[in-house]
Amino acid sequence: MHKEFNTLTRQSLDQAPYMLLWLGADGSLIYGNISFQKNTGYLLEEGEKRWNISSFLPDYHKNFLTQDWPALKNGVTIKDRETYLKTRSGISIPVELSASLIHFKKKEYACVLLYNITRKKKNQAEVKLYLKEMNNKHRSVLKENQHLKEILKSDQVNIISVDPAYQKVLAQVEKVANAPTTVLIMGETGTGKELLAKAIHRLSPQSDNLMVTINCSTLPAQLIESELFGHEKGAFTGAYKQKIGKFEQAAYSTLFLDEVGELPLELQAKLLRVLQEGTFERLGGNHTIHSHTRIIAATNRDLKQMIRNGQFREDLFYRLHVFPIYNIPLRERREDIPPLINFFIKKYNKKHNKNIERIFSDDLNNLMGYPFLGNIRELENMVERAVILTTGKTLRIHPEYFNEKEKRNLVKFKTMEEMQRDHIRKALKRTLGRVSGNTGAAQLLGMNDKTLRSRMKKLGISRNDY
Repeated sequence: MHKEFNTLTRQSLDQAPYMLLWLGADGSLIYGNISFQKNTGYLLEEGEKRWNISSFLPDYHKNFLTQDWPALKNGVTIKDRETYLKTRSGISIPVELSASLIHFKKKEYACVLLYNITRKKKNQAEVKLYLKEMNNKHRSVLKENQHLKEILKSDQVNIISVDPAYQKVLAQVEKVANAPTTVLIMGETGTGKELLAKAIHRLSPQSDNLMVTINCSTLPAQLIESELFGHEKGAFTGAYKQKIGKFEQAAYSTLFLDEVGELPLELQAKLLRVLQEGTFERLGGNHTIHSHTRIIAATNRDLKQMIRNGQFREDLFYRLHVFPIYNIPLRERREDIPPLINFFIKKYNKKHNKNIERIFSDDLNNLMGYPFLGNIRELENMVERAVILTTGKTLRIHPEYFNEKEKRNLVKFKTMEEMQRDHIRKALKRTLGRVSGNTGAAQLLGMNDKTLRSRMKKLGISRNDY
């Protein structure tokens, strides 16, 4: 039975579709199955001792001897390492290599599995060629869209942050970037929602391709459909030629729908179809086009309130709301104000040929308490204006920003009671006014239901407001 078992084991190894080798510590070939011999031409009966890893894995043998063999002896398993297998005729075959240590008759050997990945490499090359062709197609379309030209010129995403509160937002960006998930970025005007969208795209597998952007609030309703889905020649008056829409431009890439809350209801239905079925047609066409586009949407509007008002489709909201990110306002990340000021000073020094090095401490203190209703965009505008007006090396913020009316609006340090009131209100807003139960505000705050109701009464908070 033992002999029969050994025979069956040998036949199983020889008939395996992958290549299997045993290597000694010096890289010598002890055994190679039939698949290995057929692929490489190294026949064991010709004298297996004269074949060495340096002959058939020339790019890998040094690494095997100096790093991987010691690692294998320490219990490490080598997995999915790409290299090239060289045949006796000189042909190089791309392979994935995995290895582990085995003990046999008081000796140690490396058991190596090699998988031919020629087809995989060919497919990757074909996809790369296709994407390159698509990029060429995108670049030709750029002549029709100045906004896309500006995106191409943007070589980096400048997200300036040291505030711990904002690191949570950036952590969400990093988590979702590699997933093909639809993302909804919410936040006030001027918080930099498009920067977050660009960061997600730059960290994604589609980063080699252009991120396409459309601002849903800047185009007339009758033109948005053509911009999104394209149109055929003669589809409407003035359609003198075929137009490729944003979804096709963003094939195998990212489409950023800025101000998605401004989409007309009829277009919301068509966008929902693309998200559900992954298909669309050009305006005036009957050819179904499959969408291979990752959607990132952004809005500064309260979409849930718009749903209640009949202005936004609830089913579309939940399709977009797969991974929500709330981009917090500048007043909630005040530690970022000084580095942002320094960044904008350097940016506008270059633009306006200035040499400003610092900001007056009084002005900085005032800015640290300023309400910034326009968020980062307002801060940037303030700094640029100050750079233009400043004559020396120390930046002065124009006094009109700090007149008596604005000083009264500067953010004061909150009392503990005020902080509790704000925190409970945020919890109630998230739970839509529910206090108790598994989805209630008490559970969210880690409090007893009765304790929370008593605290709300004391602070003058009513659940009916939410």
